[in-house]
Amino acid sequence: MRSIIAALCVAAAVAVPTFPLDWQAITTDSILLNQGGSVNPDGSVCCSANAPQCKIQTAFQMARQYFAYSKNLTAMKNPDNSGVITDYSVGKEYQVDGQGNCQAYCPLPNRGNELFPFAIDPNATLVGSTQCGAQTCQHWRFVEVIPILNITMEETDSFVATVNGAPAPVYITQHIEPLGEQIGDENQTFSQWQDMDGKTFAPSVFTVVGAASCPMSQQCQGDDDGQNKQDDMPMTENSELFLRFGMNVPGEGRRSVLFSETAVRFEAAQAAAKRTQKLSAALEEQIAMVPAHLQASARAALMARL
Repeated sequence: MRSIIAALCVAAAVAVPTFPLDWQAITTDSILLNQGGSVNPDGSVCCSANAPQCKIQTAFQMARQYFAYSKNLTAMKNPDNSGVITDYSVGKEYQVDGQGNCQAYCPLPNRGNELFPFAIDPNATLVGSTQCGAQTCQHWRFVEVIPILNITMEETDSFVATVNGAPAPVYITQHIEPLGEQIGDENQTFSQWQDMDGKTFAPSVFTVVGAASCPMSQQCQGDDDGQNKQDDMPMTENSELFLRFGMNVPGEGRRSVLFSETAVRFEAAQAAAKRTQKLSAALEEQIAMVPAHLQASARAALMARL
């Protein structure tokens, strides 16, 4: 009986933490995309003079984020209250000024147009405890792989502290490594975290004045305007309005334009390869065992290894 109770206690202790459905925090998001650059001892990255086709890109954003899953609304705001408000019920994101006046909008992409609760993947594993500044954090890791073939695509490390007796994210690091080759990192931090479940957001947070007459931005990507330009881009759904970076917004499943460029080049290269190469019957049998939505990526990954 004691062993059973002990096993239950251990199982409870390592349960993946959950977050409130509604919350707000100051968030930062930084991205480094490294294609052929050299990493210096101080952590900086640069292209050497003789590096062939080297490309390094960085981006940074900071905002107060409001996440209202219960209302199907999110917002990323600057100190003057300007920013981007996303209304998943109508399928649009609006760029607003400090008074909430709509400046432009973009339709949400055909994919990524549904809001999900902000969460750590339920299959994440506990790495251990570590210090996050003055706080003690639990370190959780989730590695996304193509099953059967065991090809790593992305690794996500989440660091979670306890605030007022409940889990609160401190920072999240994502290592993007299609085919096992790391091409970039994205780091998100969270501060002034507030649980807003059952509470009321300030009225100005989600106010969009003139939404009905707001013009569509000419910078939209992956939009649903009836044209095929960049609709449903691979690996990414972009918020092109926010500082024109379209960087990953926590909990919304939309990734950076910087990474989408790599995805487009990767898929283009593999499309060319598929026209001239074929996989063996044995490999095709393995691909058939992979979930349907991952089969195209699996085939492209194997083509790249030929």
